[in-house]
Amino acid sequence: MSASSEPGPLAFHNQGHALYIAGNQTAQGNINYYYNGEGSQQGRPVNTGSNYAFGLSLDGAPQIADDLFVGRERELVQMQELLSPATRTQNVVAVSGLGGMGKTQLCIHYAKLHRETYSSIFWLSAKDESTLKAGIVNLVMRVADGSSSPCASHLGNQDEDVKWFLSWLSKSENSRWLLIFDNYDDPDVPGMRSATGYDLRRFFPPRQQGFILITTRVTRLNFAT
Repeated sequence: MSASSEPGPLAFHNQGHALYIAGNQTAQGNINYYYNGEGSQQGRPVNTGSNYAFGLSLDGAPQIADDLFVGRERELVQMQELLSPATRTQNVVAVSGLGGMGKTQLCIHYAKLHRETYSSIFWLSAKDESTLKAGIVNLVMRVADGSSSPCASHLGNQDEDVKWFLSWLSKSENSRWLLIFDNYDDPDVPGMRSATGYDLRRFFPPRQQGFILITTRVTRLNFAT
């Protein structure tokens, strides 16, 4: 988000299991939020094992200088509430809007502000399935060096690397990570079929824990169950 104009406020609308936040129309357009998760205010213990603490990882992410990011304070507060580690489920928040509105920079700025909140923050390009898999393989090579679990990356099998990474994120003691899936603009899910798209949920860790943040141009991306 550049310093050109101040974005408008957002309003909350509760739609069943999903919390939908619709942005008011501004010169920059709408940014919408979708939330999937039933939060509990009972806190969970912080991870203390070094095998699960990798800090902020934004390799490959497009970034701007922090002093050029202005506005969106209200949205940042809302994201903090929706992605609070006080919850006991896997929270999924999608940020939706037209291209060039600053969705990616908003999420990156959030990650920088709250880098101490999560044991690990990983950014991944989700523009297509092959790019996402390649990004996960790169993360596996880094994570495996600090993990006590056997690593599948030495087998040179991309699908096995993905499986290993999702299993690592599902360890019971590894519950405070944040995954950022950026530019998921071509979904192939029920109600939104695409011959070139894919279902991002296949890359969600199977254990219901952790935090997932998605940027997308899709107007209504609802992963609520």
